[in-house]
Amino acid sequence: MSQAHLTVPQHTTADGVHLAALAKARGMSLAAYLDDLSQQEEHQALLGRATAAFDAAIDRPGFVDAFDKAFGGLPSARK
Repeated sequence: MSQAHLTVPQHTTADGVHLAALAKARGMSLAAYLDDLSQQEEHQALLGRATAAFDAAIDRPGFVDAFDKAFGGLPSARK
């Protein structure tokens, strides 16, 4: 039976000091700053999945018309 191994990056004290400085500059605790970073990463992953789903669906018949109807279409160009 094989075991999956997870490689955990090794961080130095300098990394922690740098992160703490970034948190302090934003008026946040290190824990709050790391939580915010985590939420941003999760949001980016969700956006990536949504973009991939949109790209996969755009060639389906009727998709563009349905999208325009649901979201109001593209704004008209100003002249």
